[in-house]
Amino acid sequence: MTRFIRTAAASLVGLAFTLPAAVAAVGDTLTYRFNASSTGGAVPTVNQATLLLTETAVGVNFRLTPNWGVTTGNRVDQLHFAFSGEAVTFVDGVGPDASFATSSGAIDSGYTTTSLVDLGWPSSAVSPNLFDALDPFSSWSLNGPTITLSDFMVLATATSTKPTPAFGVISMPGAAPSNWVATGPGVVAAIPEPQTYALMGLGLVMMMFVARRRRND
Repeated sequence: MTRFIRTAAASLVGLAFTLPAAVAAVGDTLTYRFNASSTGGAVPTVNQATLLLTETAVGVNFRLTPNWGVTTGNRVDQLHFAFSGEAVTFVDGVGPDASFATSSGAIDSGYTTTSLVDLGWPSSAVSPNLFDALDPFSSWSLNGPTITLSDFMVLATATSTKPTPAFGVISMPGAAPSNWVATGPGVVAAIPEPQTYALMGLGLVMMMFVARRRRND
């Protein structure tokens, strides 16, 4: 009996500690920072823009926030980023007159071919729908039965001296240079679900019970 309890306790504790990594949870986030010149060279210390991805019950939400206070870019024209998995459905966001498409190609010259999401904003200086400093951010959603954060951790490798690996490229006219690369995924901020804590607590209680039985044997 003691051996059985010990084995069960170990199994429960192992499950409790592996569950958050194995099961994607609603509310988990992933952050990409566009802080490397697409032409190569040193990585600046200031981000040109930050892309925050948040997992939802039906897909992934995106929030693109340019660093208007320090960047020399005066607007955002385009965003290309890699993805994998099922075909995506554009749901909402990016503002009026914005374009959305999925394709296959390179996020920028010199990178390997991947599946891409392509977003574009009006570039005319007279358009009321420019994505510029009057807009603190842009947000949208990509939904589908199996779309998760892992579909957007596909990092394209470069066949040149460009920064690698890279997730996507943003075009910000007026910046020097105008294209900036987001390299490497940020840390997924997984928050264990309540049942995970319950399993961990139960496992610890059973381990304490086993230890006490062992002392009494």
